[in-house]
Amino acid sequence: MSAGLRRAVARLPAAAGASFLGQASAARGLTSLSYRAGLSQGAVRLPQAAAQHGGLQNGLGQVRLFSDKTEVKTPELGGESITEGQIGEWNVKVGDNVKKGDVIAVIETDKVTVDVKADRDGQVLEIKVQADETCEVGQALCVLGPPGE
Repeated sequence: MSAGLRRAVARLPAAAGASFLGQASAARGLTSLSYRAGLSQGAVRLPQAAAQHGGLQNGLGQVRLFSDKTEVKTPELGGESITEGQIGEWNVKVGDNVKKGDVIAVIETDKVTVDVKADRDGQVLEIKVQADETCEVGQALCVLGPPGE
């Protein structure tokens, strides 16, 4: 168990910490625990599988589930002076599966053309900026979710 996980569990109320330790270590997909100061009962971050194991019962904390959705944002466009571009084309459509590094869109400016690459494997759930629309650096272009069938 990582040092951060041990510290977070140590801050839980004694009854929850003891029951949670054994059950959480057995739960699949446990990624992290965190304590939020100011909450009298503490807050625990863990996936749904761990929560269903009963690690936090009787109102001893609150469960925060992680989302598998990720926004792909407009990358830097070649310099501080270039702050926006236009989507030239989408190489994917909603429902397509992509691999990390796949070129999913092309952004064009007066000076450069920039490929937008997928930052992880996943399925395109939503396209937020359509072809020929303007986008700014850092703006969400599309949403990726877990890979689908």
